[in-house]
Amino acid sequence: MPILSDRSGCESHILLPGQNSAVAESSGWDVEVRHQDLEHKLINVANATITLHSILKKYNISLEQIYSATGWTHKCACPFADHRDSRPSFGYNSTEDRFNCFGCHRSGRAVEFISFMENKPKNIVAKELLGDSFSVVDIFETETFDYSR
Repeated sequence: MPILSDRSGCESHILLPGQNSAVAESSGWDVEVRHQDLEHKLINVANATITLHSILKKYNISLEQIYSATGWTHKCACPFADHRDSRPSFGYNSTEDRFNCFGCHRSGRAVEFISFMENKPKNIVAKELLGDSFSVVDIFETETFDYSR
């Protein structure tokens, strides 16, 4: 099983859902927090790896280019099935590669978009997008991605 060290230098095993948590509990780490941290990093790596722009193309989302000093340079009717949009309220920020629907208040990047479109949990979407390209250890060791985007 892969081993990680926390910032104090203490080693701990990485646990995936369904694995025995005795090792993690004895190490003093909160298993639930570590699992959430892994999922959060997985989603961030997927969002840093896959562009929302490419996902919008995949779903045939036609965006109208507009001028906006706020950065929301494209708009269209909201593509989410449960939001009947009578006028374009879905915005795309091409600089930050983000979306925001100003009507239903959903926002995010590639993982969040697919999650809303397909009604799937974000961690499952992230795993599907990354496929076998990243291991659990890769996810935790990845510190070079800009998670703030």
